[in-house]
Parts: sequence; structure tokens; C-alpha cells
Amino acid sequence: MLQDYCYDKVKLLHELSRIGNFVKKHALPEAKRKNMPQSVKLYSELLRDVDNNVSKLSKVLEETCKKGKFK
Repeated sequence: MLQDYCYDKVKLLHELSRIGNFVKKHALPEAKRKNMPQSVKLYSELLRDVDNNVSKLSKVLEETCKKGKFK
């Protein structure tokens, strides 16, 4: 069983990835198709921020695994 602090990171990584995929596959293309420039800008910024946080969480999890603390 994962420790709470490890589970929390994995859960956050999973949820943020889902949000990023939704924005990338559905929200952003829909806003572009409907010609909604404010929404396109908002979704693009959101996607950039989510991708940045997913990257940071992934690096933290990799470090945790390398140290053998991921149990």
C-alpha cells in the first residue's frame, strides 16, 4: 500500500493529466471551432500550466522512486 504522501502525488498526477487531456482534446478544439478567442487564450494558458505541473510532479515521483521511498 502506498504511503499517503506518495498516493497524493500519484492521484494529483492522474487528475491533472485527465484535465490536460480534456482541454487538449475537447475544450480547446471546440473554442477554436466556435471562434472564441478569449476561451482559446484561457484554455491555452490552462493547458500550459497543467502541463508544467504534470512535469514537476513526474520529476518529484521519479526522484522518490530512485530513493526507494515509493512504497
